[in-house]
Amino acid sequence: MRNCRFDRMTGFFLALLVAAQLCIPVVALAEQSGDFTYTAGSGTVTITDYKGRGGEVTIPAQIAGRAVTAIGENAFKDCASITKITIPGSVAAIGGGAFSGCAGLAAVQLSEGLETIGTSAFNGCVKLTGITIPSSVIDAGRSTFDGCTALSAIQAGSGNTTYKSVDGVLYDRSGIELIRCPEGRRGAFEIPGGIGVIAAWAFSGCAGLTSIAIPESVFYIGEGAFVCGPAWAMNGGEATAAVSSLKSISVDAKNPSYNSRGGALYDEAGSRLIAVPQGLAGSFTVPAGVRTVDSFALACC
Repeated sequence: MRNCRFDRMTGFFLALLVAAQLCIPVVALAEQSGDFTYTAGSGTVTITDYKGRGGEVTIPAQIAGRAVTAIGENAFKDCASITKITIPGSVAAIGGGAFSGCAGLAAVQLSEGLETIGTSAFNGCVKLTGITIPSSVIDAGRSTFDGCTALSAIQAGSGNTTYKSVDGVLYDRSGIELIRCPEGRRGAFEIPGGIGVIAAWAFSGCAGLTSIAIPESVFYIGEGAFVCGPAWAMNGGEATAAVSSLKSISVDAKNPSYNSRGGALYDEAGSRLIAVPQGLAGSFTVPAGVRTVDSFALACC
């Protein structure tokens, strides 16, 4: 008599062997637990999608006896009905774009144990007003909070060895690099003395800033650092452009790398135009002697 069970098992293992020989990836099958779609690995779970109604959502620490250790890329993308998300300490990684476009998300609770936050993880969360990065996070991404137009403070846990926060602005732990000014910041901003590096896109979308003062210590400014507008804000559910208020970028007279004239930013020699504030009134004439205009120097003007 033919053993059908033996034949099926043999066929299954042969298929795995062929897949391994041909380097064909074995894709984990998606499963469902309540509102959450997930894939299971060796004792762990990654949440890949959400099917719930929104409101206040708590990610479970375990599903089917396995620890939830990751939230996959774009898992909650464009879930506008979510108002609050609570993530347990079992989750070590939040994937890129995981909560991007969650227009109703006003509060996020991250827990110690989280280590990495992917690119654009909270991009476009226009109602988010504040967030605290746990001490355990070693990589928070560079564009994590882009488009969070109401975000007025990014805090870092006091024990974090990678980041620190001063007055709601995010810096590296050494205090040398200014990484991100939250887009909801308003009024005049004076970069603290001792800062040497202003990261690329550090002030992008900060349409509410009226002036930025650069200290003597700054020796490097990244690409697009002062593209402060237009930012996008929600108006009755519609996304509308918010005109930048930035009228002046000033530089300490003792700075050996940069200078400012008429509110615009140049290199020390005045031969490179780096940034023109988007809120600068009237016309702007590039001065004689300028040989190079940076790619984003006149962005959104």
